[in-house]
Amino acid sequence: MMINRLSLFKLAILSIQFSTIVASPESRRILQPTDNIGQIIRSQRSSNGKGFSISAEKQDGSGDLNFDVIEPAITGVTSKTIIKTKQEGSTASQPLGEDILYTLLVSDTSTSEGADVFALLAVDSQDNVHGIVDTKNGKPYKVKQNKGKKATAEEDETIEETHDWA
Repeated sequence: MMINRLSLFKLAILSIQFSTIVASPESRRILQPTDNIGQIIRSQRSSNGKGFSISAEKQDGSGDLNFDVIEPAITGVTSKTIIKTKQEGSTASQPLGEDILYTLLVSDTSTSEGADVFALLAVDSQDNVHGIVDTKNGKPYKVKQNKGKKATAEEDETIEETHDWA
């Protein structure tokens, strides 16, 4: 069987298309500041290893903070993890509980956007999101989204020096 030039050309086009499909970020879900992060994470739960590109509106008006996260298969945080809370000058310790934490999202280091940030977000059972994002050679941000509101990023002024975590 002889392969002609047209067949080789078709095979080359198919190879390029296949490599583009494999290398493309089609498995990532892009979330805008107005998207409900918790609700989308919950709906995508069956897609193990699915990554998310999140945008949060910076409070200083300088644009959006963009970063990539993934839901880890295993976390060290369980319903029995002890958390400390401060209220009105007193500190209390209590187990996290089943109804408090839905999932954690961490930096997706398989992408260039994820490798350049340290991100840790907690999604609670009511779809509220709270966490930190520390940008490489940049500023650390507190990221939050209350259910039904925009995801926002506010510079964390409690951290005075940049961290060399890379």
